[in-house]
Amino acid sequence: MDKSSAHKLILLLLMTACTGPMIQGDSNAAMLYTSGAVTVNGARATRPSAVFVGDKIRTADKATASLTATGTTVVIPANSSIVFRGKAIQIASGAVQISTTRNMSAAVDYFSVVPAANGSATYLISKSNGTVTVSAEHGSVMLSDGETSMLVSEGSPQTVADQPRKKRKKGGALIVRGAGTGNAAAGVIVAGALGTVVAITTTGPPASPSRPSR
Repeated sequence: MDKSSAHKLILLLLMTACTGPMIQGDSNAAMLYTSGAVTVNGARATRPSAVFVGDKIRTADKATASLTATGTTVVIPANSSIVFRGKAIQIASGAVQISTTRNMSAAVDYFSVVPAANGSATYLISKSNGTVTVSAEHGSVMLSDGETSMLVSEGSPQTVADQPRKKRKKGGALIVRGAGTGNAAAGVIVAGALGTVVAITTTGPPASPSRPSR
């Protein structure tokens, strides 16, 4: 390695080392780790970098990304698109897995998802074929459409129709179906997304000191 390359490597390491601690104390920023083709606001992300409120992250086929902040890790599987909102993740397409001890919430179209107790939960949200599926892996979460809320317990995935309230049946209430109770399509969605996340968690970016213990 020549001197120029060595200096660049040292500079990159110093920037990462200095930026990481600052990010951990800033609820409006997070560190992004990537594998494969990942873009931030349309530009290719090729190394660990900071992201801020309003940044849009998109993963291509066979790509993965991970966001880490104090008490929270967000895993973004392939073919997904999200917007980082500081204390929330807005899901445009695909899926995310959120593991948090700091009450990190999520929004997808007409719905919001928040940890149900003590701000701690590990949960997965996937959007596919006109439905949104929510699965609590550890703890439980509240699923809401702004007027009606329901508890999603650990190990009991639920699916809702991805429609505005006024277009839904039954007086506009949440149309909820348990993935394990006669809804084969929802079961496939959740199983597929969970399989992807397990692979990412095992082979993806290195663990961050901020990753909550399970």
